[in-house]
Amino acid sequence: MYMVNWKTQTAHCFISDIGDLHFVLKERNNCWQLYMGIRVYSKDGAQSMVRPTVLVTQFDKPCEADDAKALADEYIDRFVSSILNNISTK
Repeated sequence: MYMVNWKTQTAHCFISDIGDLHFVLKERNNCWQLYMGIRVYSKDGAQSMVRPTVLVTQFDKPCEADDAKALADEYIDRFVSSILNNISTK
C-alpha cells in the first residue's frame, strides 16, 4: 500500500499531490470529506493548474485526523490500483 504524504494546510484540512492527482481531506462537523482534482497543462506544457476538486468520498466521525488520513490512504490506494489493473488487462 502506498502511504500518501499529507501536508497540513490548516488544522482541519490536509492536501497531497500524487503525480497529477490532487487530493484534499477536509474535516466537517460529522465527517471527513475527501476531494480529488486533476492537474491540467497548457498545450506547450509550460503552464499548469489544478482543476476544481470534487467530493469523492467521506468518512463518518468519530474519527481523528490520523484515522481519516489512513482511510483516505486506503481509498486512494484502491483507486490507483483499479486504474493500473484496468490498464494492464487491456
